[in-house]
Amino acid sequence: MRPLHGLALAGLLAFIGGCSDSLQLECTEIGCSSGVEVLLDRSAATGFRVELTTPGSATTHTYACPDPAHCSVQVFFPDFTPDVVNVRVIVGTDTSFAEAVRPQYSEFRPNGSRCPPTCHIGRLAAVLPSDRRAA
Repeated sequence: MRPLHGLALAGLLAFIGGCSDSLQLECTEIGCSSGVEVLLDRSAATGFRVELTTPGSATTHTYACPDPAHCSVQVFFPDFTPDVVNVRVIVGTDTSFAEAVRPQYSEFRPNGSRCPPTCHIGRLAAVLPSDRRAA
């Protein structure tokens, strides 16, 4: 006669082995985009523009906000993941410029840690210049 705990263990192993197909990972299908997110230090009182370039490249990635009531202090540049970037923020006739900024990248998985897709978001801070005309 087997001890009771041996039968219980055998039953548990049979249960786990028989149900392994039902324990499959289910993932949702939320998408995401890799890119750079610029966080401005404050809201703008008037329209503004954010320009990103990589050192040595003639390509400029631009975000224009003509009406700050409809824009956020977070500006996202999808499908752009440089190691180093130059940041120019323009408000009216004033400009702030930061050279050779390294975005801090983090991994983002909107459907969970074991499900695709995997996106990389690089965050950096930028200073919004004051616009002397808006005062």
